[in-house]
Amino acid sequence: MTLSSTRPGIALISALSLLALLGLLLIGAVASATLSQHALRASLDDGPLLGAADYAAGALLADPRAFGLADLPLQRPQTFDVTVPGSSSLSASVTATRLPAGLYWLMARALSASDSAQRRVAVIARTGWIGPPPESPFMAGGSTNLGPDVVVLPDTVAEPECARADVPSAVQTADSSALFELADQWPALAAGPAVRLTAGDTTLTSGSFDGILMVAGNLVVDGPFELTGLIVARGTVRTSVGFHLTGAIVSQASAAPSIDLQGATVRYAPCLVQRLLRRASPLRAVRRWGWAELF
Repeated sequence: MTLSSTRPGIALISALSLLALLGLLLIGAVASATLSQHALRASLDDGPLLGAADYAAGALLADPRAFGLADLPLQRPQTFDVTVPGSSSLSASVTATRLPAGLYWLMARALSASDSAQRRVAVIARTGWIGPPPESPFMAGGSTNLGPDVVVLPDTVAEPECARADVPSAVQTADSSALFELADQWPALAAGPAVRLTAGDTTLTSGSFDGILMVAGNLVVDGPFELTGLIVARGTVRTSVGFHLTGAIVSQASAAPSIDLQGATVRYAPCLVQRLLRRASPLRAVRRWGWAELF
């Protein structure tokens, strides 16, 4: 009687254990199917999302002038929306940060409207300088002469990467790169934005100009003229009266003097000149300094 009375309890425990095992198997199957579906959706989204993020970063690299990357404040991120062609369900944006030494950090982000999936691509880019920024308000292949009525002032812009408290002396150098004499520098600079190129000897008697003035011959300023930017002349640069410059002068001439200023006021502006050169210089991704976030 005792043995027969314990059998229903054992059968009940066995049945409950079997049901629990079946429940665990069912839960595992559902979880596996859910994970598989999620992995499938993620794999289907990965390609378009990464492609959209890469396209957005490439858009800024291809046309940095359209996005004003050269004028970004140092180390202050700015976000740009980029339209991805042929994909209404994806949106993309790029956060650009300008770093010292001509570096840019581009963080591209692509979002899917269907399931809120996202992917990010980061790229480090560098400005391919057309030439180094002038280290003095007067850079020349020959000597520089400043008359007694010439006033040279320090910059008033206090940007951390280029501000100077003093005014450096004129520099006489044979460095072709610093004088923009290299074969590829002149045409590359001439193709930049806000550049005025004159074919031969040029005389200025009045007016104003903002940007980079390139003179293929000698430059003479004989009257009230105000220039904000950079002068690059293959010949000599001479002034007589009424010349006001905020920026720098580069003369490739080796004559004595290459730069001869009278009746002029010059404010050395290295930050302004660097900004103009950044605008004119190409922006290229740095090899192996890029990554994509996969999750």
